[in-house]
Amino acid sequence: MSVVLVVVEHDENVKKYIPVIRKNTYLGSAEITKRIRKDKPIMECKLFHDTDDDVKLKQLIKELIDAGAKIKLFQDEIHQNNEITVDYLINRFNRYEEIQRINENADDFKDNEKQLIDQLRVVVNKLQKEAVHDNTEILQLITKRYKNALELLENQGDIKQIIILGSVQAYMDSYNDYQNSLLGEMHEAEKLLKELIRSVEE
Repeated sequence: MSVVLVVVEHDENVKKYIPVIRKNTYLGSAEITKRIRKDKPIMECKLFHDTDDDVKLKQLIKELIDAGAKIKLFQDEIHQNNEITVDYLINRFNRYEEIQRINENADDFKDNEKQLIDQLRVVVNKLQKEAVHDNTEILQLITKRYKNALELLENQGDIKQIIILGSVQAYMDSYNDYQNSLLGEMHEAEKLLKELIRSVEE
């Protein structure tokens, strides 16, 4: 990981910068003054290693700029070839945060997908038991849709091809067995599918 070093250029307003630097680095006033005069870094931050340190780095830079300080940023070591701009650093933060969001969404998707697969298995099992006593055409159709949905998810297919939505209503229109626990399981499967689709579209 890159280490960013923050150097403050010496000018007549050093005393104005000291409170800002102390708040974000806990360096003493004498040490801060010494480092500024000798062009030494007043902060060294290993990027993306600790969230709190990243926040302090961004806050320090913003507050120093707001106070009128001229700062220089270096990557890994103080050398003219290693100098970076504030915009470059902010872009790195933005890219990192975007990657983190993508990874979190991917983890959420996998969790939701597993929940739906488990729920589809429950429904298929109940539908097959139901078919032993009453294997009507509508029950065969619903069972086929749920089996197809389960097979598609287990093979990492496109969830938008799943067509189980509306199965609860189709069952209720064909049967008067509103107390059947199968309805509750099918409703849960439809709800999980909607949530999964929504997470993909966001």
